[in-house]
Amino acid sequence: ASIATHPPSARARACGDARAAPASTTPGAPESSHASAADASNFTAVAPRAGSPTSHASESEAKAPPTHMKRQTVAERSRALHPALQLPRDSAIRAQLEAKALVEAVRDAYGKPMQVDGAENRSISLLELGVLVRHAQKNCEEWLRRVPGENDRLGIPWREVNFYDINLNLIAPLAVETGVAYAELFAQGQARKSPAAFVCHAWSQPVAEVYEALRAHASDLGYGEGAPVWISACAIRQHEAVDEVPATVPEAPFATALQAARLTLVVVSSADRGALS
Repeated sequence: ASIATHPPSARARACGDARAAPASTTPGAPESSHASAADASNFTAVAPRAGSPTSHASESEAKAPPTHMKRQTVAERSRALHPALQLPRDSAIRAQLEAKALVEAVRDAYGKPMQVDGAENRSISLLELGVLVRHAQKNCEEWLRRVPGENDRLGIPWREVNFYDINLNLIAPLAVETGVAYAELFAQGQARKSPAAFVCHAWSQPVAEVYEALRAHASDLGYGEGAPVWISACAIRQHEAVDEVPATVPEAPFATALQAARLTLVVVSSADRGALS
């Protein structure tokens, strides 16, 4: 994959937000037992700086009081998911255990997840995205792939895992388990309002390809993997997607994040590069 970079002055239109695949009627995820510590054995924590609630919060943001969690049960959040994100029972139990293991490992370094108001304020560093990537790489052979009009398929090779897959099997179950978006696991309740980059990509692109392209770009431009970037899959709470993504573009969180970011990055796959040249 390659990246096209656009400064703020060159932004003519916002990239579309992520949408779920066409609906299915699969029942929602049931509650399940506590995950074992062994499930999180390959987790690599990125500790925040000493004296600061998060590695990206400004001094004024660090002093802001944490946002309280909304009082919802796991069952209520599960029912609120788009039907296309609701897994069959066995897969739902597996996904919930995976989500619990990931949350527990992140909590060791960052504390209990807290909500951050406004999806536009939920940027994430590439170091934190790497935690998600490594977890997906470890578990994707047990994941379910859902393609509209076809039967669900069990087991996805890592290099083929796309953002629809990671959302269905990990990000959405994590939102059901915790009530937060993936980025909120690391934010400690503090807003990250000025991302170094807004990332625009196709959800059909492989996660590994997008992640590798972003790491290379961060290295080439020198802003580093610790700088916050805005990625819709990590910023939107999937059980509240209808509320968090208004129908009008100017009010949508991705439009606000796009304007706040110093750069817009468009990730182009190798297959599409020729069509754009």
